[in-house]
Amino acid sequence: MKPIKNLKSVISLEDMAFHSPIGYYESERVQKNYFNVNVAVTFETNHSDNTEDLSKTVNYENIYNIVKKAMNQTAQLMETPARQIISDILELSSIDLLSIHVKICKLQPPLPGKVGQSCVAFHYENPPFK
Repeated sequence: MKPIKNLKSVISLEDMAFHSPIGYYESERVQKNYFNVNVAVTFETNHSDNTEDLSKTVNYENIYNIVKKAMNQTAQLMETPARQIISDILELSSIDLLSIHVKICKLQPPLPGKVGQSCVAFHYENPPFK
């Protein structure tokens, strides 16, 4: 197979569901809210690498465990676990990551009207975007 230059891989986990103690109001933290979380990690792929070697890619089981840990901690704002997820992925990764995208959505937030979800998204880039 001919080598492919400048190839990037994206590994994502989508629609991870959690019942978490995250919310601005104490009642939300006590009763918990339902959340969906999406995480995408981008990294360079060297075509000559053995793609069957897990150490040369991102183990999505590790990403799930990081998200689960962050979503099980009490917080007032969705931004708190989103930042924690990015920080922990960077700390755990054995390869250089180009970007991490985290989106957390609270399903049916306690608002006076009908709202399907409220979301926060963070995007990390290396090197930093301009």
